[in-house]
Amino acid sequence: MWEVAESTESGAVVLHLRGRLDASSSIDLEQKLGSLSRQPARRLVLEISGLDYISSAGLRLVLMAAKQLRTVNGTLAMVGMQPQVKTVFELAGVQEFYRAYPTLAEAVA
Repeated sequence: MWEVAESTESGAVVLHLRGRLDASSSIDLEQKLGSLSRQPARRLVLEISGLDYISSAGLRLVLMAAKQLRTVNGTLAMVGMQPQVKTVFELAGVQEFYRAYPTLAEAVA
């Protein structure tokens, strides 16, 4: 089951991702990120402790969001990265596009 929920903490937009982020579920995330791009928020936090899997389609969306944030001097933070998801990011060599934090409080600070 796939779920994406949004909250705001300390001026950062937090997206809570749960389940599998693959080609079919990435459509929901793409729509959510598209609506966020029209907002003035410059800090995006992806809380992904409940993300079990990410495909190349999901990885592409995360990278697009990070690049878009960079154009407005924004930042992307990741919290709660599971080992199997972390491996995907490491193999893709994209660590420069986000900052990883152990807790949500640290990410939004």
